Amino acid sequence: MLVRPQLDTTFWPLVTVELPALVDDIDVEALAREQEAIFARGARYVSLLDATLVSSIPSARTRTALGEWAKRTEARLVGVQAANALVIPQGLARGAITAIHWIAPPKVPTMVCATVEEGLRFLEPHALAAGLRTDMLARYLAARKSPASRAR
Repeated sequence: MLVRPQLDTTFWPLVTVELPALVDDIDVEALAREQEAIFARGARYVSLLDATLVSSIPSARTRTALGEWAKRTEARLVGVQAANALVIPQGLARGAITAIHWIAPPKVPTMVCATVEEGLRFLEPHALAAGLRTDMLARYLAARKSPASRAR
């Protein structure tokens, strides 16, 4: 069964996505459709991808699908995405993605970090520089820490 982690716009102009434990089960095409809806807004935003729950390296098939999605959207992201934070608690995986970014730098400011808090701290000045509200960063963090969100 495919999992559909949504590109969540509840805290707009912060867009978040929380990856499931098994990334191989992600419906990449569903994520691509949600990305199109965000592009249709035509408004700037910052994003945070949270891979905290991911428990294994995705299969080659899944990595390929995610890579192709990234290539398809890269040029359009430049116009709307002010910055991107990738939360990857596993040091080895974080190091691998950082090394990939040295070889193929992202087109928008991107940080690979260990915690959501680090990612939000990185996004704040980029949001400000893009003229975006930043109150949503603290609201998102508070919502994550609420008892209701821990019950998920």
